[in-house]
Amino acid sequence: MFDRHTGEVMYKMVAAFLNVMCPVWTVCLLGISSDGARNMTGQVAGVVTRLNNAMHNECPLIRVWCGAHQLDLIMEYIMNSIVKERFFTTMTGFITHLT
Repeated sequence: MFDRHTGEVMYKMVAAFLNVMCPVWTVCLLGISSDGARNMTGQVAGVVTRLNNAMHNECPLIRVWCGAHQLDLIMEYIMNSIVKERFFTTMTGFITHLT
């Protein structure tokens, strides 16, 4: 994908891929996992919302926030805390509290 990462652009790319791989995807897709970003899950223009709107069955699309992305966000938070030395201050306070 060389274009912007908007919900519309990504939806068109995913839909084109699904049309080739499984032409009847609009009646058999059950769920999708995403990173939780607004361009993926937005109520109006998100990729998952657009996929759900394209479905031709009566069941709503099951939306799952990818565990790997959740772990990545946690690790990013931890690393930022370490770099900003908040971690060491927190740990010193925690160890002092334990003793």
